[in-house]
Amino acid sequence: MVPKKIVCLGDSITESKSVGVLDGWPVRLQLHLTSSGPWHIYNRGISGQTTRDALERLEKDVLSLLPAWVLIEFGINDSSFRPSQKIPRVSREDFALCLNEIVRQIQVARGEPILMINHPLGTPDPRQPNGKSRGANLGDYHEMTRRIAKTRGCPIVDLHRRLTTQGLSKWRAKGLRKDGVHLTALGHRMYAEAMMQELTPLLKRKTPR
Repeated sequence: MVPKKIVCLGDSITESKSVGVLDGWPVRLQLHLTSSGPWHIYNRGISGQTTRDALERLEKDVLSLLPAWVLIEFGINDSSFRPSQKIPRVSREDFALCLNEIVRQIQVARGEPILMINHPLGTPDPRQPNGKSRGANLGDYHEMTRRIAKTRGCPIVDLHRRLTTQGLSKWRAKGLRKDGVHLTALGHRMYAEAMMQELTPLLKRKTPR
């Protein structure tokens, strides 16, 4: 049987260096999936990156592996503010342009993109230079992600909704590191389990071209 492929494109949440790559959610997702057949998971997460960075490395890191499913996890760094700066690293408009182009190129290259709505952030949720909380700013980028998914006709994995429904207080107490953004080892397990629940109906319904 030919192994099926998933490429995980993202930032430090995907790269998983904070807990070690073998404890990260992409490896744990592969362990869940291989119970039903052979799967290859390619981790293409790089800490600190945004959609702008991902677009620059898309050919080398993703398109060369297609056809495959491509999980796209961005928004936290795009929506963040660097110290002493009053604008986000990537504006919402540029985020939408970059994410849309990433999805378009994957679709043209016979891949199946799946956009991710990322996990709930921790508390306290500090105010950013624009007067909004970090979580509220990220929520604005999530809304752009939903719009692009609708426009491009690709599915969404909503981990924010899934993890909130399963218990927000537990997630924030056990799943997040002290910075309120990155995941603990338990957080990566919870993330992978939530991902599996979201992905299962999608993977059964459709196969990359």
